[in-house]
Amino acid sequence: MTIKDDFPQLMTGIKYFDNAATSLKPFSVIKDVTNYYYKLNSNPHGGIHRLSAEASELISKTRQRVADYLGVQQKEIIFTHGATESLNIIAHGLIERLAPDDEIIYTRLEHHSNLLPWNQNWKNCRILECSLDGMLYDIDQLINEHTKILAITAESNVLGEVQNFYETIEKAKKAGLIVVVDATQAIAHHKINLTNIDFLAFSGHKIYGPMGVGIMYGREELLENFQPLLFGGGMISSVGDDYLDLAELPHRLEAGTPNAEGIIALEKAFDYLTEENFEREQELGKILHAKMHEIPNVKVYSQVGPLMSFNVEGVHPHDVAAILDSEKYAIRAGYHCAQPLLDKLEIGPCCRASLAFYNSEEEIENFVEIIKTVRQRMGL
Repeated sequence: MTIKDDFPQLMTGIKYFDNAATSLKPFSVIKDVTNYYYKLNSNPHGGIHRLSAEASELISKTRQRVADYLGVQQKEIIFTHGATESLNIIAHGLIERLAPDDEIIYTRLEHHSNLLPWNQNWKNCRILECSLDGMLYDIDQLINEHTKILAITAESNVLGEVQNFYETIEKAKKAGLIVVVDATQAIAHHKINLTNIDFLAFSGHKIYGPMGVGIMYGREELLENFQPLLFGGGMISSVGDDYLDLAELPHRLEAGTPNAEGIIALEKAFDYLTEENFEREQELGKILHAKMHEIPNVKVYSQVGPLMSFNVEGVHPHDVAAILDSEKYAIRAGYHCAQPLLDKLEIGPCCRASLAFYNSEEEIENFVEIIKTVRQRMGL
């Protein structure tokens, strides 16, 4: 038995290099999803019967697993439908408290999910630019007496690791800013130190869990002052025609029926977030980057780690992806929901290969050999 045997989709022969878009799901996660509908189907909100109570207990178990992994309180973990929803809830809660002249900084590296909630809802946004290698410029140049919030990714989904991430958020905190971190890419590859981080968001489907489940972490003292973005069932303590008492955290920010089966199954996904798997991914990333840098007419944009963005000279990224697909390799091609970054750096659409611990050196070797043939296959 190998680690590949945990992931049924790998039995189809696919070489899956699209983990930055979504990871594969292990049998243990799939089993928990199906088991919910076979044996436990119920609404977990406030039911007295055994099924509802058991579903609620399992959701609480996952919440504790996430809290333990991050090293925070259970009440500081909010379940959402994904990182996008998490970041929108955070933006809504923080923007409501801004004064008219207050400013928000977000970085050039952001995925649309940590860019649009800010610049579409607040007029005073400033952009912290970066170099082609993903190094952020000095944030001190942008901070002034009106700056209140920094929205920043812990790892770019195009350029990979943000080399001066911790240095940047430390400067932001020293200046009194609230720091909001999109950890959607980073959480799958390494632990995150929450010192200097006030809010953090990520999606379950990128860490081997189900789709439709997101995590939002926020410091308790900040969450206590949040007004909910959504109102409905499960988030009130008491309500009448002319009054509303919100439930305690975290429930006041979780209106409506949750993705119960997804949340329950997410608990098993954390079994795969281990130092051993993180180290393997870094080693695979080194091999991939080294070999791709040796190929003529290939431009590699990312620098290190298990995510690599690149282009083949004279070949559209969609054609590269189609050629790889014909060889059973799955990669991503396009703007990767980071168009302002790719346009600013004059890269445009590009290819992205992203690895996980279940990939192999042999898959990388074959991938590189296919890339070497792309221009010839296109008649160049």
